[in-house]
Amino acid sequence: MSADHAPLTPPDCDLRDYPFMPLDHGRLFASTFHARASDAEWRAGVTLWCKAFQQVPCGSLPDDEIDLARLAELGRDVKTWRKISKMALHGWIRCSDGRLYHPTVCEKALEGWHGKLTQLKSSAAGNAKKHGYAFDESQMDAKILETEALLRVLNPNSKVLLKRLRKGKNSSPNALPPGEEKAPDASPDGLPLVSPNIKGKEKGNEKGYNLDSPLRVESENPEGQTDLPPLELVSPDPPAPKPDLDAEFETWWQAYPGRLMQDGKLRKAGKPAAKAHFLTARKTASLETLLAAAEAYARATDARYVVDAERWLKRKKWADEVAEIPAGVINLPAPGAPARSGWGEQARQVAELFGTGTDESPIIGEI
Repeated sequence: MSADHAPLTPPDCDLRDYPFMPLDHGRLFASTFHARASDAEWRAGVTLWCKAFQQVPCGSLPDDEIDLARLAELGRDVKTWRKISKMALHGWIRCSDGRLYHPTVCEKALEGWHGKLTQLKSSAAGNAKKHGYAFDESQMDAKILETEALLRVLNPNSKVLLKRLRKGKNSSPNALPPGEEKAPDASPDGLPLVSPNIKGKEKGNEKGYNLDSPLRVESENPEGQTDLPPLELVSPDPPAPKPDLDAEFETWWQAYPGRLMQDGKLRKAGKPAAKAHFLTARKTASLETLLAAAEAYARATDARYVVDAERWLKRKKWADEVAEIPAGVINLPAPGAPARSGWGEQARQVAELFGTGTDESPIIGEI
């Protein structure tokens, strides 16, 4: 492209107050630059993209090898810069103001500049209404239309233009930047303008961008029209309902066994603490798993030795393999009857069942 081409961003495009630069990694990794650049060339090239976002006009660089070497973080090593400059400046073009512009970086700059202008216009209108003075929007509207026209040349499928189209604010889709004449079939250098219906949709480039030269692609539209296609808005699937953890805990709390006390009553203690551990357990285990484990624990454990629910959940006892107590091993006292001594009585019953002495008897229960 000749040096007589107009700059790709407005001269007052200033995004130095932006803390970041958008990076379209899909287009980057599918580009010729990524495929062919060496490590040093790749690092210098991406560094220049970032530095260009902090220049005025945004998206441009000075056409001076000493300045470019410094911006590429090479310091005064101009010799190294000359070795890598060809690939590091891949895609950059020299415009009529004597600066270098990268179409893809300028595309992102124009999107950011459009958002900044829109915000400034909204704030100025709000302040004028609040303080009761007149505000002329024509100057700001002219800048916004100029930005949209430049952006439409670089990428008519830009999210900014699509958003404006949805809101019905795209009143002049064929507007051109000031100083350029309308060319129905070609860009200023005689090449086809970008069209929504373009070839080259390959892996990593599903939107059909021309990754090596965003200003020129082969158009499938013989008339060179750049009207945007109709939008199809698809409603997202409704989110899955969230489980009612409070109700789940109450269900589990009723299923968890209580401890049999000496007065023959069942006791459950530490419900608030147990609920906190239950919510933690639900992050890794389903309600069905916890219920099944609690019921199995109730069947396999002497009611006198049931541990508190808080401790059972904290120690992740639902993951244990629990063997149920054979019928007749434990004879629990009737409700209201005086309880026998705990461990000794249990050992005596086991000894009677298996015919062993109390010293060799296994003890069943929570340890």
